[in-house]
Amino acid sequence: MIGWRLLAILAAFVASRQVCGADVKEWKERRQRAATAFSDGVLLLHANTTMGFVSDGYREEAAFYYLTGLEDSPGTMLAIVGKSGESWLFVPAAESSGDPETRPGEEAARKVGLEHVVD
Repeated sequence: MIGWRLLAILAAFVASRQVCGADVKEWKERRQRAATAFSDGVLLLHANTTMGFVSDGYREEAAFYYLTGLEDSPGTMLAIVGKSGESWLFVPAAESSGDPETRPGEEAARKVGLEHVVD
């Protein structure tokens, strides 16, 4: 009986985690707020390029992840243009064959909610 209760609690936790996650609309709103804050310039953010010395694996830079939702995109750079509010994701050529979210083109831009994904 205790096992079923534990399983039910675990299922509720997993379901709540999926609901609480950010989505494309929320990332767009976050980037728009950043563009407003930098209305006279360009905000540039680098993805993390290496694994941390004490970490157990690759961890994305917090601000980059907060604005893009990309967890595993080493070497990429996000540019948010303040005046236009456009977001550009620059992907290294070596990474262009990786995850669909980090391949240059309109499909990746649509999945992540960015205006431009280029190499």
